[in-house]
Amino acid sequence: MMVACCTLIESAQKERLKELLREMLNECGWKDEMKSLCRFSLSGFLFLYKLLVYFRSVWDYYLLKLLI
Repeated sequence: MMVACCTLIESAQKERLKELLREMLNECGWKDEMKSLCRFSLSGFLFLYKLLVYFRSVWDYYLLKLLI
């Protein structure tokens, strides 16, 4: 693996392969799909966080009610 990497660097093929890969990913819409996936994941985490905060406040309310 390391020999192949060094050979690619010496022959300047590595940069050409990186550019080709970048072009292929742009053509298939990979960047847009990753953005939407990250937004979806983030919104899911925010929803779970809000849900946990809500349940904790409800729990604290009823716990306090039991103690009083």
